[in-house]
Amino acid sequence: MKVCIFRNENPVSSQLHYCKAIPPEGQKQQIRHHAIVELGQPGAFHPMVKKTVLILGALVFLSGGVVPKSGGYVTEIGAHALTIDFQWITPRQAHVTAWMTMPVSQECAWSVLTDYNRLAEFIPLLERSKISGRREGALYLDQRAAVKFPFYKKTFRVVFRVSEKPQRALNFEAVEGDFRVYKGSWLLQECPGGTHVRYEAFVEPALEIPRWVMTQLERGIIKASFRAILKQAVKKDADAGRL
Repeated sequence: MKVCIFRNENPVSSQLHYCKAIPPEGQKQQIRHHAIVELGQPGAFHPMVKKTVLILGALVFLSGGVVPKSGGYVTEIGAHALTIDFQWITPRQAHVTAWMTMPVSQECAWSVLTDYNRLAEFIPLLERSKISGRREGALYLDQRAAVKFPFYKKTFRVVFRVSEKPQRALNFEAVEGDFRVYKGSWLLQECPGGTHVRYEAFVEPALEIPRWVMTQLERGIIKASFRAILKQAVKKDADAGRL
């Protein structure tokens, strides 16, 4: 992987160039991403430009690469393929789906997803996860997550109303917090090789966030979450097998 930031000292147009080259696994060719930011006066390097580029670089690493604003792609978590699809359905609301096959039992995957009070111990960015109450056949889950990049930090809080169909489906919807809309589900189904795990959500923050930032954040967070859940589930499945 290569990331480079360099200057074009053309006396007519001063530009800041950003590029990234990622060699795909098992291949020698490179996928290159290149962006140009106009700096205005030659020789100038405005602090806001520097801040923007640094945040962009952090988002690139979190998400695994610069990808289109809308659409799907497949990435790897170890030897396992994760598919993520991100679609803008309104100017501010996105529809996100992601799925992969985890080499664990359905019961094990379910036990990890529903270990609500311990989710913050192994899922990145999640600072707090606690059941705050139960009523009318649902539980209420209070969560807080912190997004941190160079020169930028934002904490999001949300209370989800969660209903379960044991071993099969976990449905959630935000009833309080920093999102106008945040609802979706986790679905589990036994399949050859383990358990098919599918995540789906409609997301609209209360605060206005640039679409490219939102896209990269969601993709990065989803990949990090699936990685953490997979690792925890594999460990739990192995521990159960030794009993």
